[in-house]
Amino acid sequence: MLVAVSFLGIPHLQEGIKKIDTSSADYIHVDVMDGIFVENKNYEPQDLEDLLKDCTKPLDVHLMCANPQVYYPALAKLHTQSVTIHFEIENVDKEIALIKSFGWQVGLAINPDTSVTSIIPYLSQVDSILVMSVIPGKGGQSFIPETIPKLEQLASLKKLYHFTISVDGGINEKTIELVKPYIDLVVSGSFVYKAEDYNQQIALLKR
Repeated sequence: MLVAVSFLGIPHLQEGIKKIDTSSADYIHVDVMDGIFVENKNYEPQDLEDLLKDCTKPLDVHLMCANPQVYYPALAKLHTQSVTIHFEIENVDKEIALIKSFGWQVGLAINPDTSVTSIIPYLSQVDSILVMSVIPGKGGQSFIPETIPKLEQLASLKKLYHFTISVDGGINEKTIELVKPYIDLVVSGSFVYKAEDYNQQIALLKR
């Protein structure tokens, strides 16, 4: 299983990002909020360039944005490997095609109140499904147990379609055991960055 570490809410931002970049994490998870799709707003495109230009790890970008294409030109200048948009936005088909045109892997995220059934038409078009196990938009929330049945559904559908499964929100050394049987990648933020030793926390998730 792979681990992507998010810096959403991390203190001492640039220092924290550098610490993730030199850790044993497989990806740096980049949470972008636009203040429209979610209540909070964090980064403009230029902010991402400034923050991430020196990172060597691949970037796993999660765009919690109504108009994600605004960020694509900036992401193209960085070590971006995958870009995930939300199923709940408009023009999902157009966005999937745009992301593919940049050569990135395409992810589709679903909110806690979105059913797996509703995304079945897109499963053949994307590389990964990101299941939100908290309400998107802020870090440090508790894991929503109703996430587990969704992961079970996706794990069975994965046999028909070729996508990977990720989960994001409220992940710690206990909740990882609930999701581990079903997922390929886990996103963790505060569980890792609130510890002094990032690698120790990442190892707890991977064990």
